[in-house]
Amino acid sequence: MAPEMELRLAWWFDMAGRRGTRDVLLTIALASSRPGDPWAELCWRLLVSSRPDHWLAECPSLAWALGSPKILTRMAHLRQSFPPARIEHMLMKAEALAGPWRGRRPEISLLLADLLTARPQVTIRPKPRPKMEKTRRPAEPDRRIGRQPLTMRRATMAQRAPTEVF
Repeated sequence: MAPEMELRLAWWFDMAGRRGTRDVLLTIALASSRPGDPWAELCWRLLVSSRPDHWLAECPSLAWALGSPKILTRMAHLRQSFPPARIEHMLMKAEALAGPWRGRRPEISLLLADLLTARPQVTIRPKPRPKMEKTRRPAEPDRRIGRQPLTMRRATMAQRAPTEVF
């Protein structure tokens, strides 16, 4: 399968700020790349530079990584997690959430250029809520006639001696 769908979906997740899923999709796209693809080397460099702890970062080059059985096993596991039908469904959902259809999809070269440009990492943190003091309210008496609050009933029942012996 051509890696175009994975790259498009990686672009959508990058725009949404979900870098982890973007990295997974870029890795899957790298697994389906052919030797000599110019975009593949650029995507590999993006992965290695943005995440030095990524398991592709231990490889000296992309060609070495695509020839390593250990790396190929990991990529096959990722492909099982994201089969082509799931990627196609997620891509259609992302495009539907983007708004009305404009008649054509953007060129993959434009998406790659946007994906590979460095953007500052933006973290949105909610404002901390002010801490409220916890106050305990005293038990209010039961408003019904002749009834006492539950705490008072338990105390009086515990103090009462049993009248019958079994």
